[in-house]
Amino acid sequence: MRRSRLSTRGLTEGAIQAALVAVLALLTRYVPLAVLATTFLMPLPLMVLTIRHGVRPAVLAAVVSGVVAGMLSGDLLTGVGILVAVAPFGIMVGWGTRRGWSGPAIVGMAVLVSGASLVVNGLLLLAFLGINPVQQYGEMVLTMRQQMDTAASLYGRLGLGQEAAESYRRTMLAVLDLMPRLVLFGFVATAVTTGWLNYEIARPILRRVGHPLPALPPASTWRVPGFALWLLPLAWLISALGWQPVTTLSDRLRSSLPPAPLPVPSDLGLNLLALLSVALLVQGVIVGWVFLGRYRLHRALRVLLLLWLTFNPIFSNLLLIVGLVDSIFPLRERLGRRAAPAEVKP
Repeated sequence: MRRSRLSTRGLTEGAIQAALVAVLALLTRYVPLAVLATTFLMPLPLMVLTIRHGVRPAVLAAVVSGVVAGMLSGDLLTGVGILVAVAPFGIMVGWGTRRGWSGPAIVGMAVLVSGASLVVNGLLLLAFLGINPVQQYGEMVLTMRQQMDTAASLYGRLGLGQEAAESYRRTMLAVLDLMPRLVLFGFVATAVTTGWLNYEIARPILRRVGHPLPALPPASTWRVPGFALWLLPLAWLISALGWQPVTTLSDRLRSSLPPAPLPVPSDLGLNLLALLSVALLVQGVIVGWVFLGRYRLHRALRVLLLLWLTFNPIFSNLLLIVGLVDSIFPLRERLGRRAAPAEVKP
């Protein structure tokens, strides 16, 4: 009898949560100003439902909300988007919390689910609308390149100076030349950021409704493991010795080129190098945060100073080196400790 009552309660709550998800999906579609908020709120009802009643009611609620949203909007992709992008994340986080997983384990699974959702969304866009996300990305980069001349001339008119404007233009063109080769880096960075940010936004909201999510370790303790540094020389080798696609030569000339020393694409090494560089840069920022906290500097000042250092080309490289050293030696522990005042002997 109790099992039946709990099942009925789960179905009732599932119907309410499904309606809530459908409403949030419709707001996302028809109210552009609400997109940022509703994107992070949509997985929450399914998280709560999974924590309270398990996976089956949550899956049923996700299917119902997808069907309802698709029917009300007249767009099949709206309903499919719920099933692909929203439901897996909410159900997975709720399931991990229900089973007592740690915060890092749940976020790790959330990142994998976010990455899989990105892939499935891309395939759906290609299959139903004929939109190739990779091609769209390339066209966006091409448009940005075409706008660089306009931006450089604007900076010249603002009094930046011809030499400085030209230097800025060359730097940005070099960055834009790399962007089409860093698709894998962009994909991984998007999946990690999406999974982590969704989880951190969900934590205070679910805590208020009585379902706290496990906390992550303090950011000051995050560290790239030392063995990951061995990937740096591997990335450099792949970048230097891997094969590169040549599209400007004829087939005959291309076939006459000597084979690459390594049978892997050089872009793989470039993407791996970019991922490690960003991870070490973040670690350098954490070391800087710990070091500045030693002197009780106000949080706002610490944030502003570290942002300036991060986006400064010279100091960002120094932060990266600091992060690299911190993976080998306990640098932040030494910098974070404040020496005790020496005892005065009588």
